[in-house]
Amino acid sequence: MIRYILILLGYLHLGCNGPWEPRVNSDSVWCGPHLRIDMQRRDLNDLTGRLSQNRWLCDGDSVGALKKVVNFPIDYLEDTGVLGTWPSGTGNAGCGRNRIPPYRLYLVSLNPSIVLLVEKKSIRDRPPLSGQILNDCRLEGALEFGTNFDCGGEILWFSPDEKVGPLPLDGYDARIELPDGYIQLIREGDRFRVERL
Repeated sequence: MIRYILILLGYLHLGCNGPWEPRVNSDSVWCGPHLRIDMQRRDLNDLTGRLSQNRWLCDGDSVGALKKVVNFPIDYLEDTGVLGTWPSGTGNAGCGRNRIPPYRLYLVSLNPSIVLLVEKKSIRDRPPLSGQILNDCRLEGALEFGTNFDCGGEILWFSPDEKVGPLPLDGYDARIELPDGYIQLIREGDRFRVERL
């Protein structure tokens, strides 16, 4: 009898997942010239409570697991020795000592991945946009994503896909050349936005 109840609960569980829906009010990253990531989310029901699942699509195709999206830039910083130059943090269980970046990290593009490093010294102490962060236990802080950010001090960029950088940019009206176009930073007062053309 208990077995049949558990089977019934399992079928009910599988049938209660919500449909994939676009995330509203989100600032998604670029995945090609004039093409943004389609961020979607659905609600999952399980026996322990209500959970949600997220996915990113580029022109209908999955960009892969979000964990890989965030780990890839941090792996690159670790492999190039950059991460080891940043001050040690408090550490995270199962991850060893984490690092405190002197920059805010902004993922602005995929295909190829482009991450901006904006020096923290003059950025207003404003938290990242709600839901616009990806976490990696090796960082004290988060990898933010989107295309609209606060200006700070020095700005660098790197591309794990292209194995380039980090390299300095010439201010907040700079251009990053890509194989299929370019990334353009556009300053707007104390903020800047990123376009992929």
